[in-house]
Amino acid sequence: MELNIEQLQESLKIRCHQCHGLCCVALYFSKIDGFPENKMAGKPCHYLLENNQCHIYDSLKERKMKGCMIYDCFGAGQIVSQRLPSWRHCENIMEIFEVFQTIMQLQQMLNYLIEAYYLHHNSQLKELILENLKIRENIFNNIKVDLEKYHQKVSQQLKKICQQYTHDMSMKIMIGEDLRGKDCCDYVFLGTDLRDAKVENADLSRSLFLTQIQLNGMIGNRQTKIPPRLERPRRWED
Repeated sequence: MELNIEQLQESLKIRCHQCHGLCCVALYFSKIDGFPENKMAGKPCHYLLENNQCHIYDSLKERKMKGCMIYDCFGAGQIVSQRLPSWRHCENIMEIFEVFQTIMQLQQMLNYLIEAYYLHHNSQLKELILENLKIRENIFNNIKVDLEKYHQKVSQQLKKICQQYTHDMSMKIMIGEDLRGKDCCDYVFLGTDLRDAKVENADLSRSLFLTQIQLNGMIGNRQTKIPPRLERPRRWED
């Protein structure tokens, strides 16, 4: 089976207007992390409108809602919203939220696998991508899946790739790290905590396994070079 990588990449981009506002309901968040309120999982944010859009979306930066600006579901929100009914009109509301969080995990793994597949075009990665899509379908069809076993297989493949790079920062804590002006094209950022890392004028264009949510949490500027598959964060200064 041939893979349509471009189509899969598009599925990883968030499209809030196609979502039932799942992240604003299903997840726990707190004011200390830059969200509007202290909210329990399953409770709608009080800024979520009836049309499932955010009432303050255009003023998140001015309101310093950093948590909202950083968050990225890897497209899980619109995928679940297209396949399942809205939580507003469903009795099994927690089941929808559980599916959303599971699909989000699959989408994050798919994101890493696609990036690795571009660089290392091998059959093992292709099989894992196809398995990812099969697991997704099984979830929507209420077929039991062993997500932990799949996660272990993905982790093993990604670790092999990370070992080939000079600066493997995988899973490291780099909060507030000063990377200003650095060439980070041979850096691996798999699961790295990069909150508030300073990347003004840095070159991240070929950094491996850098995600949108990591980029959103960093402090950069217009001169920061970013991977073409990612979008420049709105909160960065022009």
